[in-house]
Amino acid sequence: MIEIFDDRVDIVSPGGVCKGITPENFGTISITRNPLVQSMFYRIDYIEQMGTGIMRMKEAAKEADIAEPKFELENFFRVTFKRPPLPSVTSSGSQAVASDTQATLSDTQATLSDRKSAIISYLETHGKASSSNIAGFMGVTNNWVRTILRQMVDDGTIEKIGNNRYTHYELTRQQ
Repeated sequence: MIEIFDDRVDIVSPGGVCKGITPENFGTISITRNPLVQSMFYRIDYIEQMGTGIMRMKEAAKEADIAEPKFELENFFRVTFKRPPLPSVTSSGSQAVASDTQATLSDTQATLSDRKSAIISYLETHGKASSSNIAGFMGVTNNWVRTILRQMVDDGTIEKIGNNRYTHYELTRQQ
């Protein structure tokens, strides 16, 4: 199971680690749970190296300048990757963003003001939308979009209509 949060990503596997793996030797030795499957995957080049995953995760975290992943070995095997903090939502000036609903705005391509403009353009085109619709359009997580939407509601740019799964957002009607 993979759980994605604003501050972390958790990957959980039931059953724990293989017998013989202890907290002391974890990440330094490799024990295969199913040698036949492992051998087949290795021979067809589906896996490239055996017993290097923990080390490679730690190296990748170091290269990304984030904390090393945290491992829990009891009952369930869980690895937690800390995510860098999301940028704070500001209400600075914005640039116009095209209203092409087929386009997506990735984290690296758009500023927060661009995203707010994109939400406004989307709502101008569609009249109303759920946070999931907007997240899909923008190519970001639902939680991230909700953070922006909450601020836009607070500053009076948009209105939140309904509750729970019936919630949608509309532009504030100008009097």
